Amino acid sequence: MENIFPEQLKIHRKKNNFTQEEVAKKLYVSRQAVSKWESGDVTPDLNNLITLCKIFDCDLNDLVFGIKKEKSREEEITGYIWSIGIILILIAIFI
Repeated sequence: MENIFPEQLKIHRKKNNFTQEEVAKKLYVSRQAVSKWESGDVTPDLNNLITLCKIFDCDLNDLVFGIKKEKSREEEITGYIWSIGIILILIAIFI
């Protein structure tokens, strides 16, 4: 199985407009450690992987394997209901 984590890390870091230095500071590691992770020389430990997911607001499967979690139908409906509710509240405020 191909290790796609280094590329996924770089994608998520750039998508969130972070430098390697900024990610390193959030994890209390060196910039060189982040650089080695992105080059595939080494892999972060589980605690750092979990923290990276929190920093990037992503799922571990997405960060490590590039597998995005599909929203369930229930989650989609709940999102729509919340959106409609917020719109109705805003309408009621401005009427």
